[in-house]
Amino acid sequence: MCLGTRKECAGLEGQIEPDYTSVLHFESNESTCDGLDNDCDTIVDENLRAPLSDVQKGVCANSIKLCDGLNGWIEPNYATVPTYESLESVCDGLDNDCDGTTDEDAILPLADRQIGVCEGVRKICGGTDGPLEPNYLNVVNFEVTEATCDGLDNDCDGKKDSEDDDLQAPLADEQRGVCEDAIKLCDGPNGWIEPNYETISTYLPEDTLCDGLNNDCDDDIDESAILSFADKQLGVCEGVKKICASPTGLKEDNEPTEPDYSEVANFEDNEVTCDGLDNDCDGKTDSEDEDLQAPLADEQ
Repeated sequence: MCLGTRKECAGLEGQIEPDYTSVLHFESNESTCDGLDNDCDTIVDENLRAPLSDVQKGVCANSIKLCDGLNGWIEPNYATVPTYESLESVCDGLDNDCDGTTDEDAILPLADRQIGVCEGVRKICGGTDGPLEPNYLNVVNFEVTEATCDGLDNDCDGKKDSEDDDLQAPLADEQRGVCEDAIKLCDGPNGWIEPNYETISTYLPEDTLCDGLNNDCDDDIDESAILSFADKQLGVCEGVKKICASPTGLKEDNEPTEPDYSEVANFEDNEVTCDGLDNDCDGKTDSEDEDLQAPLADEQ
């Protein structure tokens, strides 16, 4: 800067150093980034106090500009800033791309649970704590304890629906008779469905047994029971069948019982009627029956 500067004549004092401050661009202490040796010490732009760079967010805070000689102060190469990333990808609690937002595009690893509805779920960014396990309750269809029949492994334990010991089936729609306590079946994506009632050991589509049970799960017991003929099959008792006296009138072996013969038309415990019938079902009709007592004739 001082190149070509001449001394000045000071009369009796002879030649003295010039007033360097009058030299264009001279600085006693170099302070300007201009590619010049402003303090004339043969070193260009040394010991300058750099201003802060334009970007002062995140990890770029306190970064300073660079002196580019004749071009003046320029932005630094931010890639040289420790932990700087042009595209934020690390979960570290830092604003690595200096845009004012922290960890916004961090690439996160898969969460520990990767079975069932948890498949593909990723960890969450815990800032300075790094990637953390997610709150699985925020995972679509997740259940701490499997409770839904939907064909999914909701609790991420590798078991779906009926395979899972925790899944509690609701009661079936039909709860009458032998169907009491029957439970629904899980049909995967179709949800809960009615069971096959025929798998119940005492179930019958039509209640044909005399066993004191409501086998067809309707409102009646033994209403269609197939009954054998009663013990007495003579006279007016011919064709009479035993009765199913459920539930209290059954024998211990659940066999049908003899009917109340008094309810049979024209039946008499002791034959008293002269009607040409075997009223007491002993195989003898009227005059053949020794029990039949004839009344006195009209003419006496």
